[in-house]
Amino acid sequence: MIPAIGSQNFMSVVFNTINHQQTTMLNIILIFTIALMLPITALADTAENVNEVAANNKMERLSNELQLTADQKAKLEAIFNERHEKIRSIREETQNSIKEVLSEEQFITLEAMKKNRFKKQHGTDGR
Repeated sequence: MIPAIGSQNFMSVVFNTINHQQTTMLNIILIFTIALMLPITALADTAENVNEVAANNKMERLSNELQLTADQKAKLEAIFNERHEKIRSIREETQNSIKEVLSEEQFITLEAMKKNRFKKQHGTDGR
């Protein structure tokens, strides 16, 4: 039975309660949506992007602290890029050599171990 208050007041209370519940539900949906989007944005910062940003920061710091000329900066960038490519090549060769020694199952386990270690260090799987 409806409480003995004016029908306008009762309806106002009902609509305010419904409106509050809808607002609460919308807030919950918004929070879940944001929570679901965070991992996607985190994956955008892959290991390659992190390394590139770090390399750019390093170059800018060197340029500022050593007061490099444009020519010096260009030569150092070339040296660092060459080093990066050599390291990448060595990693690839090492990966292929390891793959030849381990079984497929062992290699998959090793890759999972690497991803977990990277994730702990950087908060993303780097892929």
